[in-house]
Amino acid sequence: MNIVTIQIITAYISHYTPYIILVLGNIGCICNFLTFTAKQLRQNSCGWYFLMSALSDFIFINFGIFTKLSSEQYGSTLQDTSLAWCKIRTYFTWVLPCFATGYLVLASLDRCLSTSTNARLRSFSHIKIAHRMTCIPIILYSLTTSHQFIYFVLQPE
Repeated sequence: MNIVTIQIITAYISHYTPYIILVLGNIGCICNFLTFTAKQLRQNSCGWYFLMSALSDFIFINFGIFTKLSSEQYGSTLQDTSLAWCKIRTYFTWVLPCFATGYLVLASLDRCLSTSTNARLRSFSHIKIAHRMTCIPIILYSLTTSHQFIYFVLQPE
């Protein structure tokens, strides 16, 4: 393979991969929604955390890929001309995957607490507690990634 062939293959991959991720990612998220909104899992605290993780992933996939496609393949110059949009896009493409990860951590903790021999620890594994804990990853990661609004500046090449 020569360098021209590699560049052509790279261009095709860069062009078509976001569409594949968009389609397969949305199908996966919709399947997760259908699974975790079933009656048995809707009443389960771990199922709630997985549902919130799937929702965060769904928003991330659609927001991140649509904004990437609009700037790279459809000629939108909003990211280059608006500093506010650039910072907002960067912030959300960082924070939304963190939300999903936070909910997966809470689901793991929930399963760990539900198997505890201590009745007080087991009491934390209830759907009412899960609903209250939903805001924890949002607050935590919104604050810890807020520095991007201040320090991130996209420099044109």
